[in-house]
Amino acid sequence: MLGLAVVVAGAGTTVVAYAFDRVDSDHILPGITVGGVDIGGMTRYQAIHAVRAKLDPALQRTLVVHVGRKTLRLIPARLGVRALVSPAVNHAMLQSQSMTWVPRSYHRLFGWSVSQSIPVSYAYPSDKITSLMARVAKSVETKPRNALVGASADDMSIVSSHAKTGRRIDRTTAVAMVMRALQTRRSSVKVPVQVVQPKLTDAKLGKTITVDLSTNTLQLYDGFHVIRTYPVATAITPYSTPIGTWHVVAKEHDPVWINPGTPWAASMPPMIGPGPSNPLGLRALRLDASGVLIHGTPEDSSVGHWASHGCIRMHESDAIALYPLVPVGTRVIIFGAPPWGASSVAGQYTGF
Repeated sequence: MLGLAVVVAGAGTTVVAYAFDRVDSDHILPGITVGGVDIGGMTRYQAIHAVRAKLDPALQRTLVVHVGRKTLRLIPARLGVRALVSPAVNHAMLQSQSMTWVPRSYHRLFGWSVSQSIPVSYAYPSDKITSLMARVAKSVETKPRNALVGASADDMSIVSSHAKTGRRIDRTTAVAMVMRALQTRRSSVKVPVQVVQPKLTDAKLGKTITVDLSTNTLQLYDGFHVIRTYPVATAITPYSTPIGTWHVVAKEHDPVWINPGTPWAASMPPMIGPGPSNPLGLRALRLDASGVLIHGTPEDSSVGHWASHGCIRMHESDAIALYPLVPVGTRVIIFGAPPWGASSVAGQYTGF
């Protein structure tokens, strides 16, 4: 009789447990947590609401981003960061339903805990962060500026500017740092701003020659300082000493003059060797402007006037003094204009 009573009681309990399971089939088993929230006994909707109530406020916290002198205050939720609560709760529901009905029924009837913790993953979309960092970089970045001694925009004067460093942000690194700060829930992050050095610093500016066609004056700069000033002769109309930025491409000690075969040189010999009667004088600096040289001249009285066929003439003593001071590669800036105007094209004929 006792054994029969036990069997009957067990059968009755099982029936009750089964009925209880059927009634609570849409509820999660006791002891299951999602994101640290105990959702046992809750429906799917209730569980999602409870977990979000705990996790969502953290997504409203402020992340302070320092970029140079700029400070940004970002809200993770507004960047699209979100807790993937629904998939985690769905997993909890599957865990509840995966247990066979007998043990599941008894867990529901007696409130036995299954002791299972399910983490919540987060989505960290990068599109808004990438776009934001691009805008910030654009507002922060500056290009480096090279040291300069050069012609003004209208080619009528010489302007100078000191070198200046630039600033740059590695946008890929910036996005990665902000993403990492969001994922680790930091309160602030500092994005580095890189210093970009100019290619040409003040110290590397070196020598520059300037030739003013308005005053027939040549100046030699060392960096930003004028260290020599000489009178010169430049082209007479219809020839031209070309304005622009040129370079010394060769230096000729005791140069040889070769007849260019042009009308103004028709009566001259095919070649004139070194010496005091050489049209190029005793020293010459050849430019990359076609047919143009800076050189001494036996026609000393022409210096200070518009008199050549395109070249830049100097007193012989000045040409000799300038020659050792100017390395190959030195920039030569020709600017200004004679009374009839300037041209950026070298004179048609090689002058002397």
